[in-house]
Amino acid sequence: MRTNFRVPDLGVCDPSPDSVYLPSCRVVVEVLSPEDETYANFGFCAAHGVDEILVADPDARTVQCWVLGANATYPLADRSIVLGFAGAGLAVLWP
Repeated sequence: MRTNFRVPDLGVCDPSPDSVYLPSCRVVVEVLSPEDETYANFGFCAAHGVDEILVADPDARTVQCWVLGANATYPLADRSIVLGFAGAGLAVLWP
């Protein structure tokens, strides 16, 4: 089993002008790959206050958005509030 699965494929941060260290990302992007542990990262992301997780599936050519909700869970959402994409707008992210 891999032990470095907590490194996202992409992170979107919202730094202040004086930031030297950013404790977390607002959005994490994960690209699914064979035997990957994307969904195992959700708890870690919740513990670090990541607002949204985008999961891109190259085989299905889809992008799904999971938004931090109650009890540190990520319910599936139809829009990214942070990035301002809704429904079909997420599909545009996948050429």
